[in-house]
Amino acid sequence: MKESAVDPGPRRMGIKPIYYKIEDGQLLFGSEIRAILASDGDQPENRSGSSESLLALPVYTSPLTLLHKVRKLAAGTCLIVEEGSEPHIERYWNYSPEPFERMPSDEEATEKLLEL
Repeated sequence: MKESAVDPGPRRMGIKPIYYKIEDGQLLFGSEIRAILASDGDQPENRSGSSESLLALPVYTSPLTLLHKVRKLAAGTCLIVEEGSEPHIERYWNYSPEPFERMPSDEEATEKLLEL
């Protein structure tokens, strides 16, 4: 297998969301809700009263989903599950956008281009 010369770096925000369900000491998770439903065998239960508000948003807000017991991890967080303690979510990365440099004037851009 040929390695890429360009390293994309860490994907801290991930590509797909992670959905999970914790019930009766069992953790189910997957990148799609249907993976949890296929493993679980229970009939999904809709979240009462919030379906309309969730459907009105362009994307679902973490940790809520349309299903009552299924949650979604927010970007930059991880779910910590350890024996003898309650599962909890920890943030491992905060995105801090940096502003772009000032756009050069036409004269500055022309001068820089001639230098190159």
